[in-house]
Amino acid sequence: MHLKKLLAFVLTWVLGIAGTSAGMVTVFAANPWDGMVETSVLEKVTDTTNRVGTDGTFDGYIQTVQGADLLNSSYIKVTYTVTGTVTDDTEIFTVQPFDTAWGGWNDNKIKIGDSILSDGVYTAYLSVADVKASLTSGTLKGINISFLENSGYDATLTGYYYLAPETEDPGVMTDKKRLKLSLDYCAGMDESKYQPDSWSTFQKAVTTAQSVYNSSVADTKYASARADLEKAKSKLLFVDSTESSNPMDFRIISGDNTIYEMGVGWNLGNTMDGHTGFHPAETAWQSVVTTQEIIKAVHDAGFNTVRVPVTWGDMIDDENGYAINDAWINRVQDIVDYCTSLDMYTIINIHHDGAEQDGWLRVAADDIDKVYEKFECVWRHIAEHFKDYDEHLIFESANELTCMEGSDKNSSAAITKDTPVIVNLNQIFVNVVRSTGSNNTKRWLSAVSHYANGGTQSGFALPTDYYNSSNRLMFSAHIYKSSTKTSWTYSEVYEVVSALTKMVKKHKVPIILGEYGNRNKMNSANPSGYNDIDRAWFDEIVTRACQVGKVVPCVWDQGWFDLTQKPDSTFSVWNREGNAPIFKTITDAMMRGVYLTPSSKNKSYDMTDIAINPAITNITDISLSDANIDIEYGDSVTVSAEVQPLGTNDVLLWKSSDDSVATVSRGMIRGRKIGYATITAFSQSGSKEAEMTVRVLPKNSDKQITSILTDSESYQVMKDKYVNMSVSAEPADNTDSLIYSSSNPRVATINPLGKIVGVSAGQTYITVMSSSGITKTVPVTVTESSSDESIELAANVYYNDSLYAANEIGTPIKVKGDGQYTVSFDTATDLSDKAKTAGIKYLKNLTSVYIKDNAVATGQAVKSPLDSCDIRYDSIKLDGVSLTITKTDFKSALKENSVFDTNDPINGWDGSAVKEVSSSNHTVNFTSSDTPSKIEITFTLQNLKFTPNSSDDSKPAEKHEAVSEKRIVLNAGDNVDIKTKITPADSTSLVTFVSSDESVAMVKDNAVSADNNGVCTAKFTALREGSAKITAVTDNGLTVEFDVTVGSMAFSNAKAVIDGGKVTSVTADMNYAPESDILAVVCVYDADGRMSVYDSKPVGLDNMSNGKLTVSGFDIPVSDGQTAKAFIWNSFEQMIPLSD
Repeated sequence: MHLKKLLAFVLTWVLGIAGTSAGMVTVFAANPWDGMVETSVLEKVTDTTNRVGTDGTFDGYIQTVQGADLLNSSYIKVTYTVTGTVTDDTEIFTVQPFDTAWGGWNDNKIKIGDSILSDGVYTAYLSVADVKASLTSGTLKGINISFLENSGYDATLTGYYYLAPETEDPGVMTDKKRLKLSLDYCAGMDESKYQPDSWSTFQKAVTTAQSVYNSSVADTKYASARADLEKAKSKLLFVDSTESSNPMDFRIISGDNTIYEMGVGWNLGNTMDGHTGFHPAETAWQSVVTTQEIIKAVHDAGFNTVRVPVTWGDMIDDENGYAINDAWINRVQDIVDYCTSLDMYTIINIHHDGAEQDGWLRVAADDIDKVYEKFECVWRHIAEHFKDYDEHLIFESANELTCMEGSDKNSSAAITKDTPVIVNLNQIFVNVVRSTGSNNTKRWLSAVSHYANGGTQSGFALPTDYYNSSNRLMFSAHIYKSSTKTSWTYSEVYEVVSALTKMVKKHKVPIILGEYGNRNKMNSANPSGYNDIDRAWFDEIVTRACQVGKVVPCVWDQGWFDLTQKPDSTFSVWNREGNAPIFKTITDAMMRGVYLTPSSKNKSYDMTDIAINPAITNITDISLSDANIDIEYGDSVTVSAEVQPLGTNDVLLWKSSDDSVATVSRGMIRGRKIGYATITAFSQSGSKEAEMTVRVLPKNSDKQITSILTDSESYQVMKDKYVNMSVSAEPADNTDSLIYSSSNPRVATINPLGKIVGVSAGQTYITVMSSSGITKTVPVTVTESSSDESIELAANVYYNDSLYAANEIGTPIKVKGDGQYTVSFDTATDLSDKAKTAGIKYLKNLTSVYIKDNAVATGQAVKSPLDSCDIRYDSIKLDGVSLTITKTDFKSALKENSVFDTNDPINGWDGSAVKEVSSSNHTVNFTSSDTPSKIEITFTLQNLKFTPNSSDDSKPAEKHEAVSEKRIVLNAGDNVDIKTKITPADSTSLVTFVSSDESVAMVKDNAVSADNNGVCTAKFTALREGSAKITAVTDNGLTVEFDVTVGSMAFSNAKAVIDGGKVTSVTADMNYAPESDILAVVCVYDADGRMSVYDSKPVGLDNMSNGKLTVSGFDIPVSDGQTAKAFIWNSFEQMIPLSD
């Protein structure tokens, strides 16, 4: 039985026993139940003083209440205070009913004993039904309340209320209902997720909120109670993750140094944040697939931070713990890898999921606890996926969150409503990310405010970093001031600077200006005809202010531009197809703003000395502090550069010839892999450059790796897919780091955590190297995604309903060539559970119905495997009834992003291809049916051409042989070229050279091509005394091995001792002790040099002493004309020679 019904039953039973005769009204000291709405009818606070008239009679009358509210009420509530001496029998009030004839008066007295005392206030309740029943005659019209004559005490009436049952109107949400939603949610929370002390504190907040809910208070009190409860819940600390981790090396550097290293930032906008109905796709809003080459070009232009906005949308599985689609999060990871492989700082976030109130991250949701829950879980999944990354990855909690739309989204009302919710979201974000462990316990985390504003409003505060006493937190904001203009006055640009200085003043943490920018417009006064010079001036002022305020400026770039539109009004600054700035004037200005020294004026935020379209004094000379430099793996060194002329406003930029070996920014070089790279310092103007060579050496550690094990001896992966390599090393307690590299990144790449991504069909070699030099190399074969020339198409329905705004997908069909096909969408069978839960039943309130490549729609591919395809609609039926087709010609089914996406036949933006539709505010409805359920689209495809798989025009090597000596002895510091030859000479095979121990012989492991004579050359450097094997292998598996000894051999004068026509022992001089057990080998050769017999004996390190080696136990006959030779090898498997 429900609580309300139970209490009602108990009260009815109590009233029945008490009776309803005059003067027998039951008075309750406790609240009858919590399901009442309380209405105050008190006219004023009044007391018992001055109640005796001149005639000596007592007048206790207080007030009268009559009307429908009274008659429909269930209870009367009275609150009062008393001073003086009273007992339980002391009578304070009388409640007197009267009828429509002003008769029927009767006293219903309230005594001290009928009331409950709390905090000095007495409270009593009366049943209205009892009061009615106490009438001596007639029908109740009203009720008087009066004081009874007092003696020895004074009383004050402080509250007078009527209580009526709460009206359950599902269409009206009250603050009390919202509090109940939160309390119910809290009651179902899993205590085991949280740290005990944190949970205990939270339970106190729950008790307090429950007490308020059980009380009759104003709505604002319920709202405050809920806000306090949600704030307490956001502070819950999670139990730390027990998931395994393999963290990358992580530098703990200060906020100021981090901002300095981050330099100038750029947004990879409209890319991973692009979506259709919250179905995200990399090319939904622009057409270029992100590549390593794009990011490398951006870096070499001077940027060192990339913000990667990410919409997660329906890639989140609400029915599976909010798990994220594997293909989607791995594509995000690929782009993160492109950036961090260059040691660029990379920011990822939750982006359009919080787009006003359209996404799931709705800050104004009544069921806000469900929003908090999903936010927590999504960040948990993101954080777990990236927890091992180093300091170059930064998480940003959200994007532009607001509870309102349009012109109200930044209103004071929106800010007031949103701020506490966003504060809670930020705290949840920090707590959950930190709890995932590994490098996430110390990663920089960036919080946001309402609509990414400056966070200067009342009530906004940064979260607490419970894991780091120094609070490793940042703050992100966006500033768009006068951004749509063509040109600006100084005061207009300074609006950005002013906003910037305010948030710098408030937030004492590193700050990221996550978005700013201006639009491309026409300006005939500039040589280009566009406003690039004006935009450049704007950007130089903003970026200079950022430098002064220690803020990272990240310009917004929306991913596409079209100068033929005159103007295109885009924010874009980078040509992703051409890998270059759209207007170099703009990006040059950004670099000047951050990388040139600010003037004394600038340091006080006075930017009036920054000229528009300044004349550039080109750098004429660059002098580097070092021409050659050695650093150990993982270490950093900063190279200084002096430029001429002094005071130039040309900017010095840096780039590396091989970022896999050494990265560089602002002169700071970091060793990432053992090998060589050329570092170039160059002027932004292109007038001068200078080069230096960096050599990254193995790093000694306390306990070095002696062997590397992989979970497979070879790997196969499809193009555009990935496989994770599992690696272990011995000894298990080693203190080395592991380094991964691919000999041919054009075939497959590998990230620092062992994730192999197929790039194109072919074969490459992955080398896993310890930081002390030991290597393990395995082949990787990349195959085409599919040998089957086909594509799956499906009808997509994009709902724009107030109940549901998302994309739904019908059952796909397979298409293999030209012909007629039919796709359909039936709400009876094709709606997702999420759509059904939202109340969707029909094909109503749509943005569009269109046909799309199902692999792209479900996040399994970025583009369609087609070079061309045209489509024509033949028949469109709604619930079996044909619609009138208005677009009957063939058109291309491929969008600019190479995705099969027809955009119609139903479209609320661009127009529909049928007659029977109406459109309002980009929302389409069918006019031929009020309850449409099924749409069938029959269409013809022609000119369908699949993109051919990589043509197999390769000519693999048939023979691979050594040109150089196969046994090489040299001194430490020597550089030697190793040469092999492949046949035929015009073979397309590449050759990869790998050293077994890079600490002895360091060789560049990139795949190299042969010269015109078929000769492949690799340079290696002898680093220290010891032995190593260098293996040269073609991409089709033909190998040549070279034995390398650096320094004198460990043994010399190795001899086979012959006694009585037999080899009985081996002797040798030991020059130095080898690092492990060895093998003594005797070979007997015939007169023509052919080996006829051999034998070997293992020798332990404990059997070698006093500079002499003697190995007995051989018994090998030697005939006349035969020769016996002795060798010392490291092992029979590797056969690395240790003797001359």
